[in-house]
Amino acid sequence: MARFLPVLGTFLMILPMLWGEDDSDIRNTASDGIYLLIIWIGLIGVAALLSRGLRAQGDEGARDPGREDR
Repeated sequence: MARFLPVLGTFLMILPMLWGEDDSDIRNTASDGIYLLIIWIGLIGVAALLSRGLRAQGDEGARDPGREDR
């Protein structure tokens, strides 16, 4: 999931470009800006949760009972 997160983030950031009003050439950028802010905060939250899980897995692998740290 940690490797897929940048791909997902890129897709979600590009998504507002696909939205559009068919009857008007004027774009409402306020709603797009709010969407991007929410996505950005969400990606930060998901990355923080993933980093906790990865750090916990890394700590378990580093504790080798037969190995002495000098």
